[in-house]
Amino acid sequence: MPHRLNHVFAPPMSDPNPWTLPVPVPKRIETERLVLRPYAHTDAGSLFGAIEVDRGRLLPWLPWAESDNRTIEEVHYTIEFFARREASPDCRNFCFGIFDRQTGEVLGSTSVHNIEPGQHCGSTGYWTRPDRVRRGICTEATGAIITSALTPKERGGWGLRRMTLYCAEVNEASSGVARKLGMRLETRSPGGRYLRGMGYHTELMFAVLACEWDFEKQRAKADIERGIEGC
Repeated sequence: MPHRLNHVFAPPMSDPNPWTLPVPVPKRIETERLVLRPYAHTDAGSLFGAIEVDRGRLLPWLPWAESDNRTIEEVHYTIEFFARREASPDCRNFCFGIFDRQTGEVLGSTSVHNIEPGQHCGSTGYWTRPDRVRRGICTEATGAIITSALTPKERGGWGLRRMTLYCAEVNEASSGVARKLGMRLETRSPGGRYLRGMGYHTELMFAVLACEWDFEKQRAKADIERGIEGC
């Protein structure tokens, strides 16, 4: 007679409730050297200066540097676009300016974007004005924005459970930020990103879970690659 297997099924898990925007949405994050906050129209001149100081060095990583924010008027348009977009309860993309805490000067931008409510997951990205690179600004800002994103809502954060970061492999400065923060390299996609004037290049995706994040040090825990019990 054929052997009959007796399957024991665990009761199905209930799906988690979709993520919803925290109320209020976090609007200001401070670090030792930086302030992260949404742009205001009074920041237009400083933001334009941060781009215009060496627009060519932002390419090809940031295609908008060639087509957008070419004048003060266009910068005002961008700031207004962000403000109106982020006022919607359905917004899933939030931009933060990176400001010098002492002078108020615009140093770049970062974000919490591509939020997936069903997965409680989001992404981040960043850029720094070309004359202020290699000073740890992106690493400090990105560590702070991920900390806020993974902090529970009841503690003033976004309440996400996972954050990702995508970049071109040839952009070593960008991937270096993810590595300095200890994020796990999860995918390497040959030909996954098109860079204008350079063709298709390998795209990297780094990620970290909330249970793998050291909120005090604002970086991934040291044993993330081995897997952390309870995650």
